[in-house]
Amino acid sequence: MSRRGAPGIAPWVLSLSLLAACTPVRSPNMEFGRPAPRADGEDRGVAAGADVAAAAAAITEASVRRQLDALRASVGGSGSGEAGPAAMAEHIVEEFRRLGLQPLGGVNGPMEPGPATRVSLERDSVRLRFASGGRGVMLRYGADYAAAPGGGPVDARAMFVGGADRAAADLPSAAGDVPVIRLNAPPADVEGWRDVVRRLSVPAARAGAPALVVVLDQGFDGSKLPDVSVALAGPVGDAAPIPVFFVRYQAAERVLRAAGVDPDVLAADPSSALPLKSLRVQAAAPAQRVVVGHDIVALLPGGDPARSREYVVLRAAYRSAGPDASRAANATDASGTAALLEVAAAFARVRRPPARPVLFLAVARAGAPDEPPRPDSLAAALRHAVAVIDLQADAAHLDTPDLARLARRVFLDAERLSRPAPGRPAVTPP
Repeated sequence: MSRRGAPGIAPWVLSLSLLAACTPVRSPNMEFGRPAPRADGEDRGVAAGADVAAAAAAITEASVRRQLDALRASVGGSGSGEAGPAAMAEHIVEEFRRLGLQPLGGVNGPMEPGPATRVSLERDSVRLRFASGGRGVMLRYGADYAAAPGGGPVDARAMFVGGADRAAADLPSAAGDVPVIRLNAPPADVEGWRDVVRRLSVPAARAGAPALVVVLDQGFDGSKLPDVSVALAGPVGDAAPIPVFFVRYQAAERVLRAAGVDPDVLAADPSSALPLKSLRVQAAAPAQRVVVGHDIVALLPGGDPARSREYVVLRAAYRSAGPDASRAANATDASGTAALLEVAAAFARVRRPPARPVLFLAVARAGAPDEPPRPDSLAAALRHAVAVIDLQADAAHLDTPDLARLARRVFLDAERLSRPAPGRPAVTPP
């Protein structure tokens, strides 16, 4: 499992739409959030240790399977679109309520989890046209080119600047022109394509370019372009600073010939930007914000007022909708959330509250399988947590017995982190 944080790191201040509290979980011998009274002479350390051990032992293969079945059933009839992730989010909220967890803002906090958004290409508005001498060539999205969202519309002169490596390291001033770049080795996976967008669009935008055209190698397999189009369209965390268009060599060759330009120019590495006669780029790849799910936050309050802002954070991601998600994707992505709910249930069984507050985050993630959960609203707060345990990476693809073992281990680790050693000074709030 992934862990981060150490004592002494500045505490966490978090602002996010939170889930509501319900009636606290009680036992005949306790009040939620307060130590239970004990008989005189009882060894409290031994009793507390036995309490924690019993809570961990209650995480079993059967209990994990129940969580998984409930999560999968929550999206069973909803299909893709907004209904599926909303149903799963509602189930997670109800589980946190049932366990007596609270909103971060207190028992009167808002009931609904806040929406998480990502950036997606506005596909109905994407266009790429090349014009020269009163004539134009309109390329077909998904067949001739793929696009990364970044804005528009653009109507500017095209300038060839050479290979991608040189363009990333030393792009000449564009001064409002659209750089045309040659990409010799197309990436092999989704993250590779997104990395090319980041690596090339930032220097191009700094050089004053309103857009970027990347011509793919002649050997690029055109049958892969529809998949590249879907991957670049999003949803993703952030839009590129300018729109980026990846054009098949064969389409670029057709455009250049129509403009009276020798396609062999694409093999050159000019020392300065090379005008492509009167060729102009008329394009748009606008970005839109789409709701892909809900980031859900629940709090188990700590019992030590001096440590009230020293959060121990447990996090997992659940598959949200996006335009291409499905019930199967939601079900596949339920493992981390099931483990998170099991850990929360174990904490609820322990009669003695932790010294430090424990935050449980069920974070919405975008539809693409390898899009990491990167909620902007939490990024700054997570940097200041005393400890963060991310269950997602280890929970994925585990069978049920291993998932139960993972949840027990995470619970014991988090429980230990929530009770700093006696005498350890509290972290001073800023």
